[in-house]
Amino acid sequence: LICRGIQSQPAIGYLTQLESHRYCEVGTFYKNPTFPIWLIGSTNHFSVLFGDSRCMIESSSDKLLEKCRRAFRAADGGEDNGFIQVSSLGEVMRSLDLYDQIGADGLQTLKASLEVHGAGIILWSDWW
Repeated sequence: LICRGIQSQPAIGYLTQLESHRYCEVGTFYKNPTFPIWLIGSTNHFSVLFGDSRCMIESSSDKLLEKCRRAFRAADGGEDNGFIQVSSLGEVMRSLDLYDQIGADGLQTLKASLEVHGAGIILWSDWW
């Protein structure tokens, strides 16, 4: 069973201790709600955490990382395996609006430099 996350930012967020045990995964929309209020789920109770507006400020590098992570994950089939097929790199670059800037030759160079030793894959850790 594969559950997909929500498609927009909720008013309040959700965090859980179960994510650290890899029983579930909380998506970034729930981790970054509209208002600085989170419902916290532990193994035996719920709590509410809140902050002021300063805790909601997201840096431009955080926004870029999330945009790149979403594009990479979409090319990965949403499975978060940590790698994509080399043939999917063009799709990732298009979704980031970078394909026109690097062109076909630049894409081939990028593929060659990121591919894992002839395995036909690109790792997230090498790409980011």
